Amino acid sequence: MFTSAILLCVAISRVMSQGWGKPEVGTCPDIPVMEDFDISKVYGRWYDVAHNHWLFGEPSICCVTADYSEIDGADMASVQSEELRVLGSSTHLQVNGVAQHTDNPGQFELYVPEVENPPSDGTSNYNFIATDYENYACVYDCMQVEPELMEVLAFALSRDNQGENLCKDAFEAIGVVVDELVYTVHDDDCTYGL
Repeated sequence: MFTSAILLCVAISRVMSQGWGKPEVGTCPDIPVMEDFDISKVYGRWYDVAHNHWLFGEPSICCVTADYSEIDGADMASVQSEELRVLGSSTHLQVNGVAQHTDNPGQFELYVPEVENPPSDGTSNYNFIATDYENYACVYDCMQVEPELMEVLAFALSRDNQGENLCKDAFEAIGVVVDELVYTVHDDDCTYGL
């Protein structure tokens, strides 16, 4: 039954969505470029402390992490891990992706090998819009699926699993409704993978 619930979440999101974000009315903004982005300083473990609504797993997703590691100095491996808690059971989920650099520093085209990925026009879909590398990183993507319908993914990351959301200003500047962000549970029951 638990596997059926996971498959149902994935199936519903694929039917309702062109990608992985929750559709909302609006037009995608220009995504700011971090001209001085240093990929080597992003490597390591990050904790998702807040994010916008997704079409998959909410509100049962917790203990969300992102681990970045070097591939070749320009591209990086991205391991996204989380726990899905439903009806007293907990299942660890992990997605292994590759973030390929684009011409803009801090902007990557993320894909997950061997699964159907959202459509891509070759532009970035995984964008660091602000970071100090030591405490916080703000990751954003927006895909225009219809003239007045967009899908947004916004992740406030911290090096500390109890860190605060330091991405509010960066997100507000590009139209993310920060009052509607979901705060990720990181409790004593989390068993972080990797």
